[in-house]
Amino acid sequence: MIFMVDSFVNKINNRNHPKDSNVSNNSNETQKLAQRYGLTGLIPFVAAALLVWVLPEKTGLLISGFFIYYSAVILSFFSGILWCIGLQVISPTDDNHEDEDDSRLNQHKKYFTISIVFTLLAWLSILIPLTGGLLLLGTGFIVIRQFEKKYLTSIYPEWFTQMRDLLTRVVFATHLSLFVFVLQI
Repeated sequence: MIFMVDSFVNKINNRNHPKDSNVSNNSNETQKLAQRYGLTGLIPFVAAALLVWVLPEKTGLLISGFFIYYSAVILSFFSGILWCIGLQVISPTDDNHEDEDDSRLNQHKKYFTISIVFTLLAWLSILIPLTGGLLLLGTGFIVIRQFEKKYLTSIYPEWFTQMRDLLTRVVFATHLSLFVFVLQI
């Protein structure tokens, strides 16, 4: 499975960065690593979305429970990225301009707020019934991605934006698959 992920990452990189590109090795290696980890992180989502349909119902429900926990962790991870961006935007080196700092703090506290809100929603999703948890998490991934598109387009590299779009589409589709599975039981 890891070989397949590496092969996919290489295809993406060859398409985005032809051999004559001036992309530095370090940057390219960082990109490959992030893509490898991101795509590998899809394995539990996709495996669960497929397995629930071919295994006995009781096993499918157990897998659905594990899916919720994994999804909550990953949504919290994406929320944490926004927290880190908020820390970068409001740096302590900017304390020479108080008015600018207040404006920047007000403008970017949304990163901290949405980070906390979605971490709490991820936690809540494991406490509520399975169908509600699946809806909450699936919607959470979409909303965070839309937030990123609105506020972080200029911060994220193009390859990361493309990867996040792919990850979000696959993760949302797997949530839909499990939601339908749980509804039909």
